Amino acid sequence: MNKNVSWRCSSYSPSSMAKHHHGFPSPNVTWSKDNKLWDNTFKKVGGNVVNEMRLFQLNRSELFATFHCKAQNTKLSPPVTQNHRPRPIP
Repeated sequence: MNKNVSWRCSSYSPSSMAKHHHGFPSPNVTWSKDNKLWDNTFKKVGGNVVNEMRLFQLNRSELFATFHCKAQNTKLSPPVTQNHRPRPIP
């Protein structure tokens, strides 16, 4: 173990989990670990919303964890979510 991992979750790229480039209001992009809020800090970058999560010195407790990235901009529509499994940074 003892590997570093990083995920970037944003609202602008076709390959990212959320596609709200011109959504109003701007989405909140959050991370959860095993269904518990992990990180709700996000920032606007050029009109896009980004939340990047980094885990340093990955250990066994993260090995089988489930991480979810969620983008939601209103309670009137369901959030967009994507699941991620830990993988090493090259």
